[in-house]
Amino acid sequence: MISRRGTLRLAALGTAAALVPKPSFATNRIRIGVLKFGTVSWALDTLKHHKFDTANGIDLEVVDFAGEDATNVALLAGAIDMIVSDWLWVSRQRSEGVDLTLVPYSTAVGRSW
Repeated sequence: MISRRGTLRLAALGTAAALVPKPSFATNRIRIGVLKFGTVSWALDTLKHHKFDTANGIDLEVVDFAGEDATNVALLAGAIDMIVSDWLWVSRQRSEGVDLTLVPYSTAVGRSW
């Protein structure tokens, strides 16, 4: 059984939670560096063509590069926010003190059978 004090506490927490401003994702810009050719570039082009980014409150800016080294340098320089790379590169950067995080985006792409 919930006491009157417990009920008041829940009501106060609920009111406080309702009054806390929610972050607006409509202004979130994500700059992703990709190779001009390839699967990731095609997938991002499809995503932007159908406006899935704006429908989900994301301002996606795709920055094309000619080679993988260019994307790596741009990420480390802060010119872009994310790239698609392999876990070995990320692991090496982390071992050198760079604050990067690997997020696997597919179990099918890049797999060697």
